[in-house]
Amino acid sequence: GLGLAASLAYAHLDEMSARLRSLKERLAAGLAELPEVTVLSPMDETGAPHILAAAFAGVRSEVLLHALEEKGVYVSSGSACTSNKKLPVSEVLLQMQIPREQASTTLRFSFGRYNTAKEVGICLQTLQELLPMLRRYTRK
Repeated sequence: GLGLAASLAYAHLDEMSARLRSLKERLAAGLAELPEVTVLSPMDETGAPHILAAAFAGVRSEVLLHALEEKGVYVSSGSACTSNKKLPVSEVLLQMQIPREQASTTLRFSFGRYNTAKEVGICLQTLQELLPMLRRYTRK
């Protein structure tokens, strides 16, 4: 069977995975309350426990990314495998059959061992403040 170290590592991994999934679920629940936001990531066990992609209609992902950054909230646009390429739209999202228009408004939220529920709350509050303002500027 598994050695003690391996079984402890697996137990720790399961615990970490469950903690990350709970942060992801908390974020998804908060995003569902915001107008014109679509969670694109699978929320069941088939989805990565630490990654949530969401589309924010009416706001280009780069614009929202930089607005969040200015408030101390750090997210990504596109997928991890294209993060070093400056593509207008993530090819991964397009391959997932996500329409180009929606893909251009998508952000990726990633969680790590040091993230907290409080940070998820701050992120949601920041989005709640920024989205109406950014949509007012982009929808002319």
